[in-house]
Amino acid sequence: MIFLLIWPLVAMVLSFVFNAHQIVSQILFLGVPALILAALEPRAALKALIFGLVFVPLWLFVEHVMQTTGQWHAISIFPERFLGSIAYDAITWFLLAQLYIVMFWEYFFESHKRIKVWQRRMTPLIATLSIFLVITIVLLLWAPKFLQIPYFYLLLTIIVFILPLVMELKAHPNLLPKFLKVSAYFIYAFTVYEVTAIALGQWYYPSTQFIGWVELFGQRFPFEEFVSWILIGSMTCLAWYEHFDDDEH
Repeated sequence: MIFLLIWPLVAMVLSFVFNAHQIVSQILFLGVPALILAALEPRAALKALIFGLVFVPLWLFVEHVMQTTGQWHAISIFPERFLGSIAYDAITWFLLAQLYIVMFWEYFFESHKRIKVWQRRMTPLIATLSIFLVITIVLLLWAPKFLQIPYFYLLLTIIVFILPLVMELKAHPNLLPKFLKVSAYFIYAFTVYEVTAIALGQWYYPSTQFIGWVELFGQRFPFEEFVSWILIGSMTCLAWYEHFDDDEH
């Protein structure tokens, strides 16, 4: 645990010293601790990775709308973008972040004697998300204007982050104390990462379609980013994980 407490600061220093690109900072901030936790709890690693992959269709939709409306823009090392808008680096960022959070949860807060890689509830979820991706691609090709959603980040924060978290905690209040402990760590880790990434120009927020701004250590980012990723991002990830892929204990 001491290593994980120190590591975000180490990752920040290394990122600034080497003027790191986004993909390098991803590895430093997310990849290194995620892989260490996976090595310490290898039984849960495959389950955590599959869980992240299942949500890639939803993330592609989110990334496309965010990029094309200017509510978030990620700098990529790759000259081409998936579907013309989605940075490949953003996909790896999503998978590493999910892996990090779930492995942190599994290692420190779960005590499974037997880990089931695939829960039955995951099957209808992946079918639904796959259909959602197909609809997104159809709209992108024939009616792209329907994907130009104003104040999308606010809607995303409410629908995908806040509501599922509230519903899961209402149904299983026993999860709240553990969720808060996880969140306390990731508020610290993700704040350091966010400030570093913005300062190094790894991503930025060109739009004005936000309800407000947060400024920390001279770096400015939307209030929606603070709430959805930094404040409750880890808890929401675990709410989805516990509901669809774990035992809700």
